[in-house]
Amino acid sequence: MAARVYGKRQNVAVTRLDGKGPKTTTCAQRIEEFTTRERKQLTLSEIQVLDVENLFRTQDIDGAGMLCRGSLTETLRTVGLEDRLGEQAFRTTVRLAFDAFSADSHFLSMTEFKQLYYLMSIRFPELLPRQPFLKICILSAKGLPALDMGGKSDPFTSVQVVGKERSKMKTRYIEKTLDPVWSEEFDDRFCYEQGDALEFCVFDWDKGNRSELIGKARLASSEFHKQGGFQGDLKLTDLPSADFRGPVPTLRVRVLVRELEAPPLERSAAGQLVPGQWASSESLPPRRNSGLSRARAVAHFAAAGGGLTEGTAPLLAPDQGVAPVAGRAAVAGGAPE
Repeated sequence: MAARVYGKRQNVAVTRLDGKGPKTTTCAQRIEEFTTRERKQLTLSEIQVLDVENLFRTQDIDGAGMLCRGSLTETLRTVGLEDRLGEQAFRTTVRLAFDAFSADSHFLSMTEFKQLYYLMSIRFPELLPRQPFLKICILSAKGLPALDMGGKSDPFTSVQVVGKERSKMKTRYIEKTLDPVWSEEFDDRFCYEQGDALEFCVFDWDKGNRSELIGKARLASSEFHKQGGFQGDLKLTDLPSADFRGPVPTLRVRVLVRELEAPPLERSAAGQLVPGQWASSESLPPRRNSGLSRARAVAHFAAAGGGLTEGTAPLLAPDQGVAPVAGRAAVAGGAPE
């Protein structure tokens, strides 16, 4: 005789006391079993991880690790989705996106936001991932003090947005020279805000020992946050010896704010490439500062709110995980990242 199920029909299925019958499951578990697809491990690139975490932190002002519906609206508006879809479609898309990926229909966690970001980056590759705010080129240094016994140094340079340790990046080290040439390009890792200064530190690399500071320099935001940015020599301070004699050591750098760079080239009627013009401030590259069940919301978001054709299956289910790609463990030449 078949086992009879007792208990609340909409809450928990309970088997007979003799242990025979199906395994005990909750209503939520049974719904998940029938509505979720095969779990997959998805991967975000390093720049996508930096971008999505910056977007989340910008709206998570109190550090609670959660985004409310209004915060998600502002986040997606920041990346230019409202301009892309129009006001009405944008509001519908935000509502469906929140319902699709919020487990409790009240907040989005970082993991849930990364899942949404992944789907958005597939549907709107022109919007996500964004480009970092700054382009930083560390070109060369001249006249550095000698810190090694052979009368030379093994210099490398680090750069970071002042007060934001996660923005730090480093060049490779160059052996036995006082006039190194790196010519390496970096970015701000989505940490820069207008008014932030940049700090450059030149170190002497020593294998097995702590690198010794050769000198440092700061570049104020007003020096590079303008059309054309900054390129020139910075005088190094905090030299290792007050008795250092000779010309003041310098570090040559170039810093550009991406959204203030010249507009892209356009092809004229005669077929020649000419500088284009931004139609308005809205045409600049984006500033890099429900009643539906969750399963139905995913499908509606993918088929309608995401700007897709009707009947298109969603590319990402809410239960799919997102794993970041690990960045460089160490820069070339041995200076640790």
